[in-house]
Amino acid sequence: MKTINASIEFEDGEWWYKRPEGIRQRARIRDCETCGAKFATYPKGETRFCSKKCWRRSCNRCSKVFAPRTKRTVYCSHECQRGMGICEQCGKQYVYSHHGAKRFCSKACFYDHEAPVGGVIMDNSGYTITKVPAGTPGVKLAGRGRAQWMWTHRYVMQQKLGRPLLKHEKVHHKNGRRDDNHPDNLELWKKAHPSGVRSADYHCPGCRCFEGDHA
Repeated sequence: MKTINASIEFEDGEWWYKRPEGIRQRARIRDCETCGAKFATYPKGETRFCSKKCWRRSCNRCSKVFAPRTKRTVYCSHECQRGMGICEQCGKQYVYSHHGAKRFCSKACFYDHEAPVGGVIMDNSGYTITKVPAGTPGVKLAGRGRAQWMWTHRYVMQQKLGRPLLKHEKVHHKNGRRDDNHPDNLELWKKAHPSGVRSADYHCPGCRCFEGDHA
């Protein structure tokens, strides 16, 4: 038989709870819900376990019975404490973070959702940049979240040639329009090319259509 504290004593074949003012009350004998051992508790006590080692609690989220570390512990795991969700980008189940809108499992999925592979945006220089698959050779753009972005004209030329461009190789826009990245408008140079448009590449005789917007 286990006792709650020293104020419970065995006398005359019974367990008694002795209150400070001298009043004695018959102790309540219960079976521990974890180990099954009998123990004595207070007359009106609701204790269901004989010791801290046997103490169990139901998780507030999944109702699983578990051994809490402290009295404040009400969840059986981090998954139950933070909650679980489905990533809107990859469909993976993940544990919610303390921060964020609880939509994506990682920053990578957030960036892929906001700017999917193949997305194109205009750069301040007039050229365009494209979101390329992870691991694509030739990515040189620096900065947070730009590890998969590449100059569109260089990416299109790589796809056209079927190989990565070398460092010294340049891509020239024949018609002088920096945002026109059609494969037929791109020309590979093995050295830096001059700005402007060659007469052979004019849109029309004496063309001035793209004046002031040359590569």
